[in-house]
Amino acid sequence: MPQLDQSLEGKVNVPTEPSPTLCGPARLCLRGVRREHRAIGLVEAEPRIRVAGEEFSALELSLQLSAQAEYVRLPDGRVAADLLREAGLAGFGRAVDGATLAPFPLGPEAVLWHDFSQVPGPWQDILPLGLQPPATGSLCKNAYNHLEWLRTWGFSGGLVGTLHKVGTPLIKWLKDYANRVEQAAVLIIGTITVQNYINRLADGELIWRLDDATNQKEPKLGMLNLVTPELLEKAPSIAKANWDIVCLINADSFLATKSTRLFGILHTMPKALFVGLFAGLAFREREAARDACASLLGISPVSPTHMIWRYLLRNPAEAAKPLPEPPSAQPGSSETKQNDSPGLAPYSYELRSFLGDAKRYEHVTSPAVPFRAYYHL
Repeated sequence: MPQLDQSLEGKVNVPTEPSPTLCGPARLCLRGVRREHRAIGLVEAEPRIRVAGEEFSALELSLQLSAQAEYVRLPDGRVAADLLREAGLAGFGRAVDGATLAPFPLGPEAVLWHDFSQVPGPWQDILPLGLQPPATGSLCKNAYNHLEWLRTWGFSGGLVGTLHKVGTPLIKWLKDYANRVEQAAVLIIGTITVQNYINRLADGELIWRLDDATNQKEPKLGMLNLVTPELLEKAPSIAKANWDIVCLINADSFLATKSTRLFGILHTMPKALFVGLFAGLAFREREAARDACASLLGISPVSPTHMIWRYLLRNPAEAAKPLPEPPSAQPGSSETKQNDSPGLAPYSYELRSFLGDAKRYEHVTSPAVPFRAYYHL
């Protein structure tokens, strides 16, 4: 009698159930996604595919389409490749019109006005972020919370007020960032008088003065590095360092001068976030000064009365302006159709030269970060 193979004993062939196939129309959408690196936010428009009430990465499905298979695998099932092509998806990480399906960085205009209309691609729906305003309170809380709001969403901006009035929350915010992030790179630009006042506000903690007289020109990570505009202009090592936050005190006084050398340096400095302290906003009446400030904030040149100034440059002594409502939202739905631009390039941030400096922050492969209110409620 032939012997049975012992390795087959107790084994029964169980037919595997076929993977469920998702049916119905598929839609190619853009979803606003907030990511962050070193505790500084970045909002991107991420292409997504929606089918049968579920949502998937358009980039990942497109790469599978490159194999020319009849079906594309999903985490819990599959979907017909033809269904995805009908929605506008092609292979090799592209849409049918050739647009890339990689996440697209968005500037403040696009995020605030929920306007992704100039992101190239055959998008059928827009799924914007639920942008929340900072919490309100006393003058100091308003100032601190606005700075945290800027950091959370990755908007360059600042405060309107004097160092005597809002210096305390400003320095506290910078110190909190230096304590939160390992080897934080923070640079504060101001005159000697400003530096002396900041040193008193900080009680001498985390302060590192960059001084030409003592040949102390090397920044220290994890500290608040103080530098004068004069030293910054003649010390390339400081201007070429990679900074997380660059803060300019009395920014409007520098905008009032005819010299553009300082702002040329600030514009090209590698930095993730720019924050300024402005004694007033009269500089907006001069086109050259207004455009120089807009360039630092990563927005398109706009009129002096445009609302973008009120959102990015906050006077904590005044009531905050309500944020724009998402346009043409369907009742009971978070989806919005493509809308017309409010006159601003929604991804002007990408058009600014300092975006090249930010390429050291890689966001494409980083996980999405849910909104958290870092600021004090």
